[in-house]
Amino acid sequence: MADHGSIAANGGAPADPRVLVQSQPLFPLRLMGLRVLSAEPSAEPYAFGGRDDGDGDDSPPCLLVLKGGRFRFRFPVAAGNRSLSIRAKETSGQVARPQLVVRANAAVGIATDLVATAPAGPGWVALGPLEFVASAKGAIVVELVSHGVAHEGECRWDHFALA
Repeated sequence: MADHGSIAANGGAPADPRVLVQSQPLFPLRLMGLRVLSAEPSAEPYAFGGRDDGDGDDSPPCLLVLKGGRFRFRFPVAAGNRSLSIRAKETSGQVARPQLVVRANAAVGIATDLVATAPAGPGWVALGPLEFVASAKGAIVVELVSHGVAHEGECRWDHFALA
């Protein structure tokens, strides 16, 4: 709602005493989105295929990556023994297999990067589980790595699970 000078004219008090004034913004916005890292510059706008309603492990939908790249996101974890897994389907046999990576984070007790590479296979395959002990509550950085190139490779991701 626009001010139009009425707040300054009333010294900050609402004109109607029954109306409450919110001192902080009601909706602090944090714009978030997925971005492909490590894609060739000309292909980056097209690398994220998004949701694929025609495929999925057991049933649609799944996440589709049209060309190679890395999807990086932060994921909250509680302290304790943790296990992370995902399923992937790479349609090309010409590119390296997809990878699941958990980046090192000393704040939660992960000393080195944890990497799981998809086994060979034309269909849905499991990556992981990557097992680690979180020494404290915090966030981990997870990367879904697709090694496709501009003319080859289409990777799908499904069933991300953290236990």
